Amino acid sequence: MEFYELNNEFIKTLLAEIPCGVFVLDKDRKIRQINNVVEKIVGQESDDLVGKCAGDMLNCINAIQSATGCGSTVYCEKCAARRAAIESLEHNRKYRARGNFQLLINGKPRLVELFVSAAPFFYKDGNYAVVIIDNISKLDVINKLEKDAFAKKIIGNHGSLEEIYDLIYETSRVDLPVLVQGASGTGKELVAHAIHDAGPRRDMPFVTVNCGALPHGLLESELFGHEKGAFTGAVHSKKGRFELANEGTIFLDEIGELDFSIQAKILRVLQEGTFERIGGTKTLKVDARVISATNRKLEDEVAAGRFRLDLYYRLCVVPINVPSLQERETDIPLLAEHFLEQTAHNFGKTKKILSPESLELLVMHDWPGNVRELQNVIQFSIMKCETETIEPYHLPHYIQTQSNYPVSNNSALATFLHKNTSGKKLDQVAVMSALEKTDGNKTAAAKLLGVGRATLYRFLQKNLPLK
Repeated sequence: MEFYELNNEFIKTLLAEIPCGVFVLDKDRKIRQINNVVEKIVGQESDDLVGKCAGDMLNCINAIQSATGCGSTVYCEKCAARRAAIESLEHNRKYRARGNFQLLINGKPRLVELFVSAAPFFYKDGNYAVVIIDNISKLDVINKLEKDAFAKKIIGNHGSLEEIYDLIYETSRVDLPVLVQGASGTGKELVAHAIHDAGPRRDMPFVTVNCGALPHGLLESELFGHEKGAFTGAVHSKKGRFELANEGTIFLDEIGELDFSIQAKILRVLQEGTFERIGGTKTLKVDARVISATNRKLEDEVAAGRFRLDLYYRLCVVPINVPSLQERETDIPLLAEHFLEQTAHNFGKTKKILSPESLELLVMHDWPGNVRELQNVIQFSIMKCETETIEPYHLPHYIQTQSNYPVSNNSALATFLHKNTSGKKLDQVAVMSALEKTDGNKTAAAKLLGVGRATLYRFLQKNLPLK
């Protein structure tokens, strides 16, 4: 007996095991078969649904309110389910899309987001399409809540961070090595922590090793451990960081600093999950997720012969690039506010605020030390400030003098700012023109307009809210 001639009971059993809604359409886009998930969604038996269009079956509000039914209203032209059916039945193509549907559920209108997949197939009497629908509305809410939970660890709302949030969430679900790249002080360890905290290993150890902080001999012992008597001073056996990270995550910071011989041993751990302690003969197995970070371009290190190509490819399965603070300068006010709260709490002091002039200076600074430098500046300023408001003269001297003008007190800075910013009147036409001329570079646009970056940002946030 041919496979397609197996009895209908087999097909029904098969469809019932699929956790998504599945239905089959004929060439007229009428339903010929459905599974029990669809029956539960619409609250009707299959006998009552066969022969209907998908919109009528799903109780689409636009379909049931139209005298001519599904497929006849202006809304139907944008319907993802209708498009999937047309692509499969008329153009013989597989189709996937997500779309919003207004459905009548338990007598109440609901906006539901569905993921729709359709594929054509042929049977004895013609062509058909199998359509799979999955309700992702609830899933997206869960994802957003989880994203928000770990995104709070990385302060900022710059557009470049949204992509990093997505990568963190997606990466946390798969046990692949991650290479976090970025300049020193950008928060690479925060990204590693976020991946660990969002994944299934969150309740297991997160172990950090700074590969550039220890000499070769000590680093090897730190990573892999040693047996008693393995070298002078080894009076006890010691577990290495890989052992301590078993079933959890090991974060190898500054991986580009590794000696070539240790690179080979780490490659073995990644490939086989095994290693030996220094001075030991027993092969140990470890199950640890590896996340590494570097402020170097490992491609250049490979080209220079200082880093193994095979190890680079093992580590860089998922690359995440963290932007510098200069690239996300609109986040400076948010980060400053965060560090003001954090530092005041740690110092046991009342929270302080930044004067507008102080904030202007912070935004104007290039921050070669990135987020870590900003944190240090805030801590220094709180230590110096005895009042409620941090004025420019509380900031480190190099921040005060960055624009080649002396700032020895508040009035001097106020005079400078008055001369350089207060006389400039921004309007939307001028700002848009400057942004267009500078290809959206806000720093260059501010210079073109003759104002400070903070002045331009405040204008944009007030008149053209950043998304």
